[in-house]
Amino acid sequence: MFRRILLLGFLTTAACEIGLADPPRITAVLTSSEVVVGETVQLEIQIDNTRASAITPRAIDVPGLQIHYTGESTQMTMRNLSVSSSITYSYTILPEKSGTFKIPSQTIRVGKDNLQTPELTLRVGDSPRATAGGRGNRTPSGSAPAGSGQNADEKIAFAELLVPKKSAYVGEIIPVVLRIGFKSRTQLRELAVPQINGQGYTVQKLSEGEKNLETIDGQSYVVFTYKTAISAARPGDFQIGPVEEKANVLVARRSPGVRRRPFDPFNGEDPFSDPFFSMPFAGLMEQHEINIKSDPVPLEVKPLPAGAPASFSGAIGSFTMTAEANPKRVQLGDPITIKAAIAGRGNFDRMNAPELSDERGWHKYPPSSNFKQDDDVGISGTKSFELVVSPNEKLATIPPLVFSYFDPAKDRYITLQSDAMPITVEGNAQSAPSVAGAATGAAAASNLAGGQKPQDILHQISEPGNIVDTFA
Repeated sequence: MFRRILLLGFLTTAACEIGLADPPRITAVLTSSEVVVGETVQLEIQIDNTRASAITPRAIDVPGLQIHYTGESTQMTMRNLSVSSSITYSYTILPEKSGTFKIPSQTIRVGKDNLQTPELTLRVGDSPRATAGGRGNRTPSGSAPAGSGQNADEKIAFAELLVPKKSAYVGEIIPVVLRIGFKSRTQLRELAVPQINGQGYTVQKLSEGEKNLETIDGQSYVVFTYKTAISAARPGDFQIGPVEEKANVLVARRSPGVRRRPFDPFNGEDPFSDPFFSMPFAGLMEQHEINIKSDPVPLEVKPLPAGAPASFSGAIGSFTMTAEANPKRVQLGDPITIKAAIAGRGNFDRMNAPELSDERGWHKYPPSSNFKQDDDVGISGTKSFELVVSPNEKLATIPPLVFSYFDPAKDRYITLQSDAMPITVEGNAQSAPSVAGAATGAAAASNLAGGQKPQDILHQISEPGNIVDTFA
């Protein structure tokens, strides 16, 4: 009986938490409001405090802009008995011509609510590389084999690289989307994981490919989308890509005796002209290997500006920091664990732990770290650090932690600083220096004679520090 009452109380409390939860909230932003023809920009629609699935548009029709849905990411948050989530829907925009474009307000259905995104404005300037009828860097590839049911000059596949920036800083993480498409009437037998070629930058592992059916220029394509990120190791002008790939495809074999009629009411799509009806017991399909290649994308890489703060270790992006320390009452020399979390978007692989703003009176030990990513390629997430320190003096606070990074959107260095953390240190200092020195000398001699190592509190650190990759 008591358990039933307890369970009922738990469910009632949970229902109250749900009833008091904040209503869903929606925002929409462009990663850049000004681009040139052929340069891509990201549209991000974020829904906060959602408890139900959202119905979002897979295509947004704006004449002069190609807008492709590229994926979503979800972040869950739990407070007491209340669980909320934040979902970000990402779109890649590729301008086809210059001008000022209005991306209209979108209606997003979340449960029983209809949410409206704000209208956004995108200004597109002329590009010296732009050509009439251009399609960005989408390159048709793979000619239809002779003897197939398609025109020999027709391209049955394409590859394209979508890079949202044309300039970046050394060490900055840049998201990249790779798309490979095949005419929907072409059967794909084999496609290896594509690779991005180039020098002067590193490429992260590609995400799992997403398969979608799209209509492009009036043609139906099966499109495979891969996500990754690149980071330049040195300044200069580079080419991202091209992407070169081979694929084995099956194409319909058409009988030499079957010819299109002069007045074809089916416009070439007569179902009875299919190879099955002309050769019902022969091979209906032929396997061919085709080459797929994208155009390269130029990228200008700039050096980081001078004047970096002393606490800057190479982090580039946009971040926030929190910190807490435990225990708050210790004896002289006892360890205190400081847990710091740095969240945001950037190059987490080059991020070192925050530092004490004043190390006087403290002994510190090597930190450990752990990273939890929020997206497919590790650009967004939270990196958690554990720093172990011990007081050598009776101190009332742990000094603030400081962490510096470079924000490429603001073109400046930013230093984050936590609040000072109050503590209580008890106990007396060590004996007089002369006595302490003698005791230390005797202990050292004893250790050397017995082959023992001096003890410290490193054994209390349960997790070793992670190795952080650096650029050559």
